Amino acid sequence: MGRVLNRVSLRGGLYRGLLTGGNGTPALAASCGAADLPVTVAALADGDWQVEVDLSGLRLSEGCQTVVVREGDAVLDALGIVAGLDAGPEGDLRAEVDLLRAEVEMLKGAFRRHVRASGD
Repeated sequence: MGRVLNRVSLRGGLYRGLLTGGNGTPALAASCGAADLPVTVAALADGDWQVEVDLSGLRLSEGCQTVVVREGDAVLDALGIVAGLDAGPEGDLRAEVDLLRAEVEMLKGAFRRHVRASGD
């Protein structure tokens, strides 16, 4: 059975994950572009492993960067980070969808008011 890395949290520049499956101590590596990132692996009582990747030293630049956690050639997790001017509402699809939802809610309210007013 292969290993599975489940992302638990990302807070204060520290990625945390839970690694399950496989045999023996995992030899993990993490990188963002050409930069290698420090990885800490700690055994848990149930045979799983707690994985931490320190992202605080990452030098972010404008655009999208991808942090990859792997064991050998197997990619266990990938985390996309969007930064810079393109990360605003104009460049982030999730922010754009959120903005569209807010506009639809506003239009629904205006339409309901119009229907109530014209029904009298």
